[in-house]
Amino acid sequence: MTPRNERRLWALLPLALGFLAPIIAVACIALTPRVFITGRGLFIVLFLISTSLVPFAALSAACAWAGHRLPPPRMRCVALSGLAGILIVFIPGYIDIFTSTSSTAILGAFFLAFECFVALVIALVVGWAISRALPSENRKA
Repeated sequence: MTPRNERRLWALLPLALGFLAPIIAVACIALTPRVFITGRGLFIVLFLISTSLVPFAALSAACAWAGHRLPPPRMRCVALSGLAGILIVFIPGYIDIFTSTSSTAILGAFFLAFECFVALVIALVVGWAISRALPSENRKA
């Protein structure tokens, strides 16, 4: 894969995952597929997509920015660490929201987006630090 195509991949992949992650989470956690058919269920899915897209869009923007400044192996490390940082908070958060018996649990999706954003920033810094330790192509072993 050429470096240009790899930059595009890491800039667009987080957005695709941002759209798919809430749908997959709802499909795995929901007891029946009826949640996608009813108006209330469709509203919940659209609400979750719109709130959870924030950290994934931030990761996509960070990857697009870093793609022009870092070589592909370092870019890959930063992108994967950012993705892991989001998903480490995202998956347990969605499980807690959907298994809660509280009527206001869905409001946790607002807070979950900000928690994922904080985890993303921390993971990007850690990924950048790890990528500094990767061997460079122009460094002699």
